[in-house]
Amino acid sequence: MATLQVVLTCFGNWAIKMIKHKHILLLFIFSSCGSLTMIKNEKNTERIKWTKDYAFCRCLDYSLQSELDVNVKEIDHSIQTYMDIAQLYGIYMELDAFVLDFTQRIPEPIIEDLKGTKPYMTSCLEFRESKELDVLVKSLLKDKRADIQWEN
Repeated sequence: MATLQVVLTCFGNWAIKMIKHKHILLLFIFSSCGSLTMIKNEKNTERIKWTKDYAFCRCLDYSLQSELDVNVKEIDHSIQTYMDIAQLYGIYMELDAFVLDFTQRIPEPIIEDLKGTKPYMTSCLEFRESKELDVLVKSLLKDKRADIQWEN
């Protein structure tokens, strides 16, 4: 009965007409709720993608720093861009540690002609699509620290 009173208060005479057609009213209410859920899911899906893109960029950054003594962040702003759009301020250190650990485990090739090199780009691409990164990213984004905003 309380629900009926809320509906009548919010929608007035229109609601009285719609009560005669309950199925239309229920359809309207449930379709609105579904739209909000869909928007939230799309935003979360984008944030997961951006976080994985950030991890890929960090993977290349760590790999190139160690091998070429190049600070990628001085010549490319992708890492900071992904950190900003995915809002990773509360969780980036844990993610970075995970990525660094991965880059340190990239194996030397077994082919003799390729000795002294490592497949950094291939490994970072595979890492970006890996199940272990997917699980970590989803876990980190559920953490309350993932909602921390950068203070200027």
